[in-house]
Amino acid sequence: MNKSLRNLSILFSFLTLIILTYMVYNFIGAFVLGIFIYYSTRPVYKKLIQYDINKTVSAIIAPVLFIIPVLILLIYTLRIVTIEVRSLVIQAGDSLFSFIDEEQIEEFIDRGELDIISPDTFFQNPIEIIQVIQDIDTNILESYFDSIMQLGVVLFSSLSGLFFTLLIAFSLAFYLLRDGHIIRNKIYKFVNYDATITKYIKKLDNDLEIVFFGNILLAIFTGIIGAISFTILTIVFPGGNILAYPALIGILCGVTSLIPVIGMKLVYIPVTATITAIGFIESGAAGLLFPVAFFVVALVIVDSIPDFIARPYISSRGGISTGVIFFSYILGPLTFGWYGLFLGPLIFVILYEFVEIVLPKIMLEFNI
Repeated sequence: MNKSLRNLSILFSFLTLIILTYMVYNFIGAFVLGIFIYYSTRPVYKKLIQYDINKTVSAIIAPVLFIIPVLILLIYTLRIVTIEVRSLVIQAGDSLFSFIDEEQIEEFIDRGELDIISPDTFFQNPIEIIQVIQDIDTNILESYFDSIMQLGVVLFSSLSGLFFTLLIAFSLAFYLLRDGHIIRNKIYKFVNYDATITKYIKKLDNDLEIVFFGNILLAIFTGIIGAISFTILTIVFPGGNILAYPALIGILCGVTSLIPVIGMKLVYIPVTATITAIGFIESGAAGLLFPVAFFVVALVIVDSIPDFIARPYISSRGGISTGVIFFSYILGPLTFGWYGLFLGPLIFVILYEFVEIVLPKIMLEFNI
C-alpha cells in the first residue's frame, strides 16, 4: 500500500469512527442498558446452552425471561390500582349524592334550560341551540384542544422514545449473547493475542457480569426484604390495616431499586403520603403512628441497608474494591442521569482493571 492510499485509509477510518461515536452517543442510554441486560442474562443464557438449546433460541429466551416477571408485576399492579381507583370514585360519588337531593338540584338548575338542549327538543328549538353554540368562547375551546394535542404529542414522543430505547437495548443484548464470542475472538486477533490485553479483557468481562448480575440479585433481595418487612409491620403494628397490599409494595420497592438516585422512593414516599391522609381522616393524630413506622422501616431497612451494604458486597464478589463499586453507583447516576446506574460501574470497572493489569505493564515497558 502506497503512502497516499494509507493516509486515505487512515482518514476514512477516523471519519467512520467519529460518525459511529456520534451515533452511539445519541443513544448511549439504550446501548448501556443493552450491555446491562446482556451481562444480567448471560448466566441464564449459559444454562440454556448447557441443555443443548440452539444459540439463537437461547439468546431470545434469556432476555424474555428477564422481562416477563417485570411485565407480570406491572400488569398486576395496574390492575390493583385500577380496582382501588374505581372503588374510591364510587365511594366519592355515593358520598356526594348522599348530601344532595332532587329538590336542591332544582334550586340551582332551571329544568326548562335543560329541556332546550335535550335530544327530544333539539329539533323543536334549533334557534336556541344555535344561540347557545354561538355564545361559546372559541378561544377557550381552542386553548383546551391545543393543550390536549400538546399532551398527546408529548405522550407519543415519550412512548416512542421508550420503545426505541428498549428495542435497541434488547437487540444489542441478543446479538452480544449470540455472537459475543466472535467479537472477543476478533479483538484477540486484532491485538495479536497479547497476553496482557487478553488477560485484561477476560478479567473485565468476568467482573462486569458479576457487577451487573449483582443488580438483579439486589432487586430480588430488596423485594424480599420489603415484602417481609411491610407484611410483618401491618400484622404487629396497630392500624396496619390501612396498608392494603404490603407484599406488593415491597416487591415494587425491589423493582424500582434499579432506578438511579430516587429508586424505591418512587414507591414508599407516595404510599406514606396516602396512608398518612387515610390514617388522619380515620383516627386523627393517633392514626399517624403507623405511617411514621412504615416510613422509618422503608427508609432504614428496605432502602438504606440493601443500597449501602448489600449492593457493594454483591457487586464486588469478583475482587473489585467495595468502595469503587459504591462510588460508581453513587456518582454514575448523579453525573449521567438514569443510565448512569449502568454506565458508572462500567467506567469504574474498565478503569480499575486497566490500572490493575495494563498500566503496570506500560510503566515497566517505559521504565517509569
